[in-house]
Amino acid sequence: MARPLLMVALLLASCGGPGGDDDDPTTPAAVGEVSFDGTVSTASCREVDHPLMARCTLTTESSSTVRWTLREAGDEVRTFTTEGTTHEQLLWGLAEGTAYTWEATTDGGSASGTLTAGTVDLGELAISAVGGAPALDGVLVPLQCTDTTGLVAFDGQGRITWYQVLGPGSSDMRGGINGFDVGPDGFVAVVEGERIVEVAPDGTLVRDIVADARPLHHDLAVDDDGRIYVLDATEVDGYILDGVEVFDGTSSVARFDLADVLTPTGSLGSDMFWANEFPGATDWAHTNSVELGPDGTALLSLKVQHAVMQVVLDPEAADFGAVDWVLTGDDSDLSSDLAWSDGGGFHGQHHVSWASDGSLLVFDNGTSGSRGLAVDLDLDGGVASELRSVELGDYCSIQGATYELAGGGLLTTCGTSGTIEAFDASGQATWSATVSCGSRAPLARGLPLDWGTLGF
Repeated sequence: MARPLLMVALLLASCGGPGGDDDDPTTPAAVGEVSFDGTVSTASCREVDHPLMARCTLTTESSSTVRWTLREAGDEVRTFTTEGTTHEQLLWGLAEGTAYTWEATTDGGSASGTLTAGTVDLGELAISAVGGAPALDGVLVPLQCTDTTGLVAFDGQGRITWYQVLGPGSSDMRGGINGFDVGPDGFVAVVEGERIVEVAPDGTLVRDIVADARPLHHDLAVDDDGRIYVLDATEVDGYILDGVEVFDGTSSVARFDLADVLTPTGSLGSDMFWANEFPGATDWAHTNSVELGPDGTALLSLKVQHAVMQVVLDPEAADFGAVDWVLTGDDSDLSSDLAWSDGGGFHGQHHVSWASDGSLLVFDNGTSGSRGLAVDLDLDGGVASELRSVELGDYCSIQGATYELAGGGLLTTCGTSGTIEAFDASGQATWSATVSCGSRAPLARGLPLDWGTLGF
């Protein structure tokens, strides 16, 4: 039976908030007085049931555009825009315990005020950061504690700026969050391998999709139209083979299966991860990430096969499911369409994605030490070349991700240690954050956030 989704009520009961126990350390945001003038007729702000948010409203004499600006110590940190004569804006993404000023401006009028974000208690979760904060607004990570499951965003100082509890905690390897992404309407996550949940910033449930007989795992991606691409698994002739199911709204509209394009051969494989769901079967591919690319394509990372493949996953494409190319980074049962020009490669990799310059970003888990890797692909010439890499100085045996930063730097996340590190263009580490969560491995991966590019 699928575990029922617990939303805002559980958030308040599990991690505190208005109406909680008297000794609950979570406190609501404190909203100061509001002033307004000119063409702004009325203005006010109020607390909400989330300590890192406040909701403000104003009315204008005629239809207009209102620009809302949040400032911390005089520096602009968030902006929002509303249209019409009656304006309501959720001010969210506030750093816990931090004082802000806000201003809403329109032609001929303005409103302003102050507020201080509340404090947060998320049980076992602890976040610390050192070094100069990288050029990003925050990092979204899974909240995977033995007492709480959900999503959390924090800034370069390690301050929590948003969270949503999505269920009780879990100590099971496959429990908690099984992949997450940001969509045009909110944050999307797979919970307990059974359901896909999408929530707006204020915790409003946007979508709740219950999976069919196939268990969901590891990762999902959301395109600009809100379609969700989620990894699942099934058993075929004693082998566990992964697939990608595509949802439009809450309806399944397509499914890609590795079994349709690959025939398992060779000796690579494991039976550990799926021992309960598929006892005795061989986990031949262990696909661990799906990332969308251009022209309706997606990148899949096949950990056990040390391989990456690009597949057409646009459900409206006539060639849906076609494999464009395969790149292997180590010994594999698969044939590679590209040869390494420099003896490069990767082993047991996670989270493969495209960088803005067209290179391939790979988290190379390695065999004894892990790294973030950028790879140049000459698809016409059939050649792959290592462009650059950053060394973590540690072995990340599970999960992980590599992202690009402004100025040519890289950001890596390691699931084993719960460490997120920023490196400059020279490969020098400049910042790190550590997420700890009781006895659970705290991260599947992290996801950098840019407040300005969110669609909600």
